[in-house]
Amino acid sequence: MTGSTAEQPPRRLRARLRRALVGLRRADAALALEYVGDGVVLLDRAGSIRYWNTAVAAITGVPEKTALGRRISDVLPAWTEVAQHVELADEPQRARPVTVPFATGDEERWLAVTGVAFDTGTVYAIRDVSEERALERARNDFVTTASHELRTPLAAVYGAARTLRRADLDLLPEQRDTFLEIIEAESDRLTAIVSQILLAGQLDDRRIEVATAECDLHTLAGSVVASARLRAPDNVALHLSANDGPWIALADEAQLRQVLVNLVDNAVKYSPDGGQVTVELERTPGHTRIVVRDRGLGIPTAEQQRIFEKFYRLDPSLTRGVGGSGLGLYISRELVTRMGGELSVESSPGEGSVFQIDLPSPQPATE
Repeated sequence: MTGSTAEQPPRRLRARLRRALVGLRRADAALALEYVGDGVVLLDRAGSIRYWNTAVAAITGVPEKTALGRRISDVLPAWTEVAQHVELADEPQRARPVTVPFATGDEERWLAVTGVAFDTGTVYAIRDVSEERALERARNDFVTTASHELRTPLAAVYGAARTLRRADLDLLPEQRDTFLEIIEAESDRLTAIVSQILLAGQLDDRRIEVATAECDLHTLAGSVVASARLRAPDNVALHLSANDGPWIALADEAQLRQVLVNLVDNAVKYSPDGGQVTVELERTPGHTRIVVRDRGLGIPTAEQQRIFEKFYRLDPSLTRGVGGSGLGLYISRELVTRMGGELSVESSPGEGSVFQIDLPSPQPATE
């Protein structure tokens, strides 16, 4: 009896120690899960949330205190559709991620979700793969755009060269000149496309130097407009509008020239029925503004920010087949931003577009 009584405290102590050890392990695991990049959600059998770490709160925008104890379908109505695509595994090693769209407010994200079911519930691991998805889409867009845009001029060059080499055709001198002009023009087009692709890559890698200095916008805009007149079709009139100067802004002149050439060429290209393209110089507080205005096809409101995305092109049904690499406006906005300026657009379908470049004005000298 005495021996039995003497053994009781150690047994109780060992039991308490085991419980304490289990509690410490759980606490350490919970602490670790707070610092992992993946979201972790633990649901009980009824679908109520028992664990909701910091990462999943950041992904969904729902804080832990709002989520705990509630059914996940009430916290995230979109989760029901997500869960339908997730195949639950019976152990972690067999879990396979599925990538699904997930709407949070006005934003759509792409999530990679895995799920493991066990006796008392289900645990989900969630990773935000929106950036990877965007990169993959950009790669696909690049392949599609490059193959389409390069194929047309290559076919024209190849066809013209093959025709010139045919011994069975007796071409007149003016016919030979026409084919040579085709080869020259399409080669220039190929060079421009390849240059844009290379420049976009250099911008992404931060390998483009942008050095701002005082730049005379009137002289720059005048030369761009004069050059565009030589290339524009007869039904498009180009005009420079500016009152008395000086028109000085802080910019990288060479890079700004490229931006303005692109905007003017776009204005001409998207005016297939002709009309007037105007380059205007304006002043705003602290800035000097270049405006490129056309009366062409215009841009739907929903597309007006997307046109600045890399490789994005308007639906051909909206542009009457006007082509392009989808890089010009992306490059233009990147260059203007790195000069400390802003490139924006206002447009109405069928009424034309207005692109605005706002550049910093030099600060007046102080005594």
